Amino acid sequence: MKHCYLQQKLKEEMDIDIFQPLSKKEELMAQAMEAFSTFVLHEEPVKCHKILLEDDTGSVGELQGGNHEYSIYRVSLESPSSSPSSSSSRRRGRGGHDVSHTTSTTAADLLLQAFHASPRGKRYQHVMTISNLTLYLLGMCQRRSRERTRVEKQNDCGFHRQEGRQYHDYYTLSNPMLILQFGGPTHGQVRHIDSMTPNIQICLYMSTECPSTILYSMEGEVIENTQMLLDHWIHEEGRDVPYLVQYILEEMGNACLASMWYTKYFGFWGNMNSMLKCFGKLYQSVSFQYSWVADPGTVLLAGGNEVHAGPPTCGPRMFAFAVGVPPDESTSCSDAGESGDDGGGDGRVGDGNRDNDHSCAKGGGDYERNGEVQYSPVLLHLDVCCVMFSIMDHDPDCILKQGQTWHSNDGGGGGGGDGDGGVVNNDNLRRNGKMFLIELLIELVRDYPMRDYLLQIDVKREGLRTWLEKLLDAIRTSTTHNKTSSTNVHSNTHHQISPTTATTKRNQEIDNNNDDNRRIVAKLVEEAISSHDIFHCSLEVQKCRDVRKKRQRGQRRNKHNDV
Repeated sequence: MKHCYLQQKLKEEMDIDIFQPLSKKEELMAQAMEAFSTFVLHEEPVKCHKILLEDDTGSVGELQGGNHEYSIYRVSLESPSSSPSSSSSRRRGRGGHDVSHTTSTTAADLLLQAFHASPRGKRYQHVMTISNLTLYLLGMCQRRSRERTRVEKQNDCGFHRQEGRQYHDYYTLSNPMLILQFGGPTHGQVRHIDSMTPNIQICLYMSTECPSTILYSMEGEVIENTQMLLDHWIHEEGRDVPYLVQYILEEMGNACLASMWYTKYFGFWGNMNSMLKCFGKLYQSVSFQYSWVADPGTVLLAGGNEVHAGPPTCGPRMFAFAVGVPPDESTSCSDAGESGDDGGGDGRVGDGNRDNDHSCAKGGGDYERNGEVQYSPVLLHLDVCCVMFSIMDHDPDCILKQGQTWHSNDGGGGGGGDGDGGVVNNDNLRRNGKMFLIELLIELVRDYPMRDYLLQIDVKREGLRTWLEKLLDAIRTSTTHNKTSSTNVHSNTHHQISPTTATTKRNQEIDNNNDDNRRIVAKLVEEAISSHDIFHCSLEVQKCRDVRKKRQRGQRRNKHNDV
């Protein structure tokens, strides 16, 4: 009963459906999937694992959430000739490799061939195929469209159509793949969002007693733009937001990032508002999370950009993943019911017009919405820091002029706040804004200190990766020491004995290590604030800085010659 209630809640509040096989044909397909997953994971795991490791078609990659002993593999169900180049990860994706294709026999083909040659697999030779798996997934998409359209026509069912929501027929699949692991335990994924709208995410569970994807419902009103993020920080979390952070969130939410040389790296966002339309939920606290143990043939369909994560596991697991694509996929995150983003203007820097140009307003970035652009809370805020640091340092409108005032106390010049009418110290304004953003980043990292973040950062951003790695090491070491200390205290309390000299010495060592880690974190904060490279994410920034320095040297040289 509780399971049914939660499924209804997911359908109404989060646009998520969970379907079981109904027809005899669907039940037969579910049996074939169970047999196939059993063959791969239990009957011939060594042989099948070898197929994945020896793949030379570029159809096999690894996902976050695994470990050194048990990897989580993605196995593409597309043939090399039909795989679009856009299916490879542009920035941070599901771990795919962009390699040249040397053979037409993919790892998925070889797995199926091995299964069909087995005694049990011969029975499903014409059932368990990639084409039938595709038809099964598309059939579940059509069921979702039919049921939701029918329910909304019945006024007495208690369902209400959300404003701006459309239910499409899905004619094609994008990025279809098998996801599997040969054992456990694995720690699972950090919660994240895959950019999808207007497409839908499809998970088809294939193995017996398969742990489902973890789904998250978030507290409060959904954050969909920069103003809502500012209100969330001030009113929901009670933070004292510095002047420059407030200014950027209030005035530059629609600024076209591709048109500014210092934010061009994030041009695929479109603007900060379109980015938060997709990923803003990640700044919110979790209200509840839902997962279950799925039977073979069970399908999860999630519309929009929902917060989810791969579960921690104790053993083998297999499911299929794909993206359902409607006939007209021109709608994007930035124009799918987004309010307050009118477009217009040319988006040029320094002309006082902060609206999007047409491409920013409509595209929200030029990338295929197949889930390959993915953010977790830490990685999202990391990139927000990069954008805002660059704007603080290089945007002329962020430099306050003498005599300008602000109602907050940001520590301007002369020891007074910004509101004292004195000379404003721009360096302090920038420092306070950056300090606020970095401290929030550290909070997010402490909440989930995973080294998997490093694998999802572009290799070109070496300085940022190195800095984050040092921060993770310091925080993870401190967390480990604190857990050890808590275990010792609990043990002594349970047995009602006084701490021994060894325990006291150990606790002193833990305190010293924690002090060292706090000093390391404080040093890293100062390094981030003062650096002109770590959080300035693009090569364009360095190139333009070099050009400006060269121009200034030339001007000084000409002035000297004139004298």
